[in-house]
Amino acid sequence: MRLRPTLRAAIRLERRHGLLELLKMVAEGNLTAISDLIRETAFEGDRNLLDVSVGGLARILELVTPALLDLVLGLLGADPDAAAKPAKADAAPVHIGEALAKLYGFATGWCGYSPAVALDSTPAEILAAYGAKLDFLKAIHGAADAPADDAPEASLDDQFAVTMARLGGRVVKPEELAG
Repeated sequence: MRLRPTLRAAIRLERRHGLLELLKMVAEGNLTAISDLIRETAFEGDRNLLDVSVGGLARILELVTPALLDLVLGLLGADPDAAAKPAKADAAPVHIGEALAKLYGFATGWCGYSPAVALDSTPAEILAAYGAKLDFLKAIHGAADAPADDAPEASLDDQFAVTMARLGGRVVKPEELAG
């Protein structure tokens, strides 16, 4: 069976269950959650795994649960094999739905993906492409010295405004368009 943690699957599963709750449900062997996860992430021809006999279901769950947990982590954009980075003490909590919407924006806006390609990409692929795009822009337009570790990072909106200013544009607020 081939499963792929696409942005489309992440958005649908976040709306249906919440991805953090989905992790818990998969770990507990919740068949509805596992079925939804497989249906949303399986390639078309591989969705027939759901048609298994009840007698072999416990063994199947035992075999697939670790891979399914890694799959949900992939929907969150996490790499289960990468070393964990410590969170900043002053970091604000991020709503997963908002983070997925930002990923879609990175893919379609910054990286130039079509909506279909964006939704078929994994969060990790989008983040890698976005990081490469930022490196590209820094190489072309230059970048300020790296901020000190204790310096606050600029918000995404501020970063976007700075980039637009460097390109000769500016951010127009909706109320400016109405007048």
